[in-house]
Amino acid sequence: MPYLYHATNKANLVGIRDVGMAPASRRPASRALGATQQNRIDKRESKRLASFKKFLKKLAEQGYAHHTILQSTVRVRIAFSNRDFAEVEEIPYAPGAAIPENKGLIAADADLEEILAAYIGALRHARVPFDDDLMDERQARLDARAKLTNKKQKPLFKDLPNLNKLARAKLLLDNEYRRIDTLDLSRYYSHFLSELSYAYQELVADNEQEITRHRVYLFAENQFRTEYASYATHIANGQYEALAILRVDLAHVVNPMVDMSQGNAATTKETINAAHIQYKIGVTQASVQNGSAFRDGWSELSGYVPPTATLASSMASSSQGNGLDGGTI
Repeated sequence: MPYLYHATNKANLVGIRDVGMAPASRRPASRALGATQQNRIDKRESKRLASFKKFLKKLAEQGYAHHTILQSTVRVRIAFSNRDFAEVEEIPYAPGAAIPENKGLIAADADLEEILAAYIGALRHARVPFDDDLMDERQARLDARAKLTNKKQKPLFKDLPNLNKLARAKLLLDNEYRRIDTLDLSRYYSHFLSELSYAYQELVADNEQEITRHRVYLFAENQFRTEYASYATHIANGQYEALAILRVDLAHVVNPMVDMSQGNAATTKETINAAHIQYKIGVTQASVQNGSAFRDGWSELSGYVPPTATLASSMASSSQGNGLDGGTI
């Protein structure tokens, strides 16, 4: 059977040696942050701002200029149902398998659409002004699409090219998109859309963290090359000596399922016995990319002794030989 691989902080090796490679929900708390937790911290602000801009673009499609929305104090209730929280479709792991549905994310997106619809309704009720040019362009697109889909009065064949072009016309909207992309929204923390963005992103992150908390993630060699590059850069800041690579034969992974995020990993909710795990420490990105890291040089994790423990044992033996009190290191 093929090997699957997992990257971790070297500080976690003793714990994995003692209890096996287990989901976070089944193992003692670690002082080292996991990849999901660290990624959440690193990207929280950028994701909030990206969603904020995405919402402004959605409103531009409805005819609202960004500067008008940013000046508006209109608010609606932000309430997510938490339906299907951390629920994932389970598909057995196999090359080329379909990507499972993240049911919690699907439910969150549906709730988000309802909140945005309520917000647009509140803007109209408050008579927040539209941008005339954006509205004219929007109406032109809607009219063109209506003609294209009108089955009782089909447009003439010679008119189709112009109608298609008109249905896709969004010169002003594209310009508004570009303006939104350049905005510095960091000072709009108290705006409704900023708060909605934060609430949505935190729910998505909570959902993902709860999913990962109950699973172990392992990658085939080709996928691991990409994952290790990301892990080494974002989690260890390129300090390879702080990282360890674990490998386990697929035959020793109980009930492996396809990862729901990209479909490029195997997951299991069961603990993998340390007797089935081998490890390497300080593997460089170059050796992973050229494949040499996957060859010889693996050690059995069940026999792992951390360097500090080895040093302590050596010093204690030396001290005893000299008749001195070993003390505490």
